Amino acid sequence: MKVLLLNDIGTATGGAELQMLSLRQGLRDRGHEVRLLTSQVIPIEGSKLLADDVCFGSNTRLQVLTQTINPSAYLALRRALQTFQPDVVHVRIFMGQLSPLILPLLKDIPCLYQAAMYRAICPKGTKVLPDGNSCTSRAGLSCLRHRCLTPQSWAMLMVQRQLLLIYKTCWMASIRPKPPRPPDFLKPYGFNWPRPAPRQPLADPDAIEVQTDQLTALLTSLMPVEWQQGSASGDFDVIASMLDQMIGATRAGEYELAESARLEAYAIMEVGPEARLIVFAPQLKLRLEELFWNGQGEAKGLAYLIKNQAPLSEIKASRAALDAELATAQQLLSAESAPVAVITNAAVIV
Repeated sequence: MKVLLLNDIGTATGGAELQMLSLRQGLRDRGHEVRLLTSQVIPIEGSKLLADDVCFGSNTRLQVLTQTINPSAYLALRRALQTFQPDVVHVRIFMGQLSPLILPLLKDIPCLYQAAMYRAICPKGTKVLPDGNSCTSRAGLSCLRHRCLTPQSWAMLMVQRQLLLIYKTCWMASIRPKPPRPPDFLKPYGFNWPRPAPRQPLADPDAIEVQTDQLTALLTSLMPVEWQQGSASGDFDVIASMLDQMIGATRAGEYELAESARLEAYAIMEVGPEARLIVFAPQLKLRLEELFWNGQGEAKGLAYLIKNQAPLSEIKASRAALDAELATAQQLLSAESAPVAVITNAAVIV
């Protein structure tokens, strides 16, 4: 089988990127032909671009435009579809670089969309408000009202969202299962596949809503009040705990356990603070990535140090540098300073 993988980034510098690279290798090991198409963006200096097909991308101020409409991504995908002719396309993250402009090309090709973030329903990709609580509003003016976005970035992201909604109709047709048809050579014999069984009636939405409310009320009554309060600091506490375990494992010479603790800490950061930093402070997000992974600055990346079994003193030094950046991130994402961070970031994005 021929499989084409699509993702914004093609370097081994993030969770989604590592998963796509592992998926490509795993499918190749099983005898499939697989190609990976990404943008040319290298988030961490010195990282190697590992994609098979590449289009233009940017992590500068130009990104606010290219993530909305990227003609280079459209042309690169069209070329890949013509030359490679995949049997299926696996779409991962595409709204940061490739843009919704690629979707019309996929309308006649079987597709798998693996959502890694909430970008399809939330411009920030988190569905979390600046105060740490879950967002229950539909994307639109509420993003401005809750100060999730600056007016400048909101305007472009709303354009991106409208393009996604327009193109999604034709793209989703390739995701929906289609009823099988008999081969052409059987048609003269009047051969037809048996008709699928009739669909079962769906449950009453009102009844589901009543049961959901009852279950929510029950869970609320069982949980302590402090568990129900949103806190931007919770993720950072867990990350600190995991990094403490990493230091302890390194001190004992257990570098495999240290790497496992590092990955757990990064996983918490990726699904929590990092997703919000994409909007509030993208440059800080890149510095955190460097310190977590393979950065080659004054403080080397923890993944690099652990892989090379560096001395405890070097790993502790990088941990200290990471702690300083995490403290900055926690301050930016706190309920009191998040609106200020949004306004400050407007000067960077626009």
